[in-house]
Amino acid sequence: MIKKILKIIVNTIHTLLVYFMFFGVFLPKKYLIYFIIILPVVYIHWQFNNHKCFLTELEYYLDNKPPPPTVDKQETYPFLKDRFSELGMNMTDQEIYYVIMYGYTIVWIIGMIRYFTPLKK
Repeated sequence: MIKKILKIIVNTIHTLLVYFMFFGVFLPKKYLIYFIIILPVVYIHWQFNNHKCFLTELEYYLDNKPPPPTVDKQETYPFLKDRFSELGMNMTDQEIYYVIMYGYTIVWIIGMIRYFTPLKK
């Protein structure tokens, strides 16, 4: 029972983090620094964790499932595939990869421009 509750909590945090990484670009300027920092941190984490998200691994552990395969070898994105399915978007793994790499990069650059552009008076 505790594992099930923890899994729901971890899944909720994971989902909120993903949404924050896409929509954080719309935050007020004084909060943009958090958005600007989180994307490179998550990218670096993926590089050092064999292209796996520790939150996905934790969810699988709490659900007593074997960990998901490494993205490099199998090119699977179980967490994001589930989130996109909930939104009615059935995407291939290749499409999810492009959303991750290009989508996050574009919104991060927009966030950087917004953060470092002075406000006009």
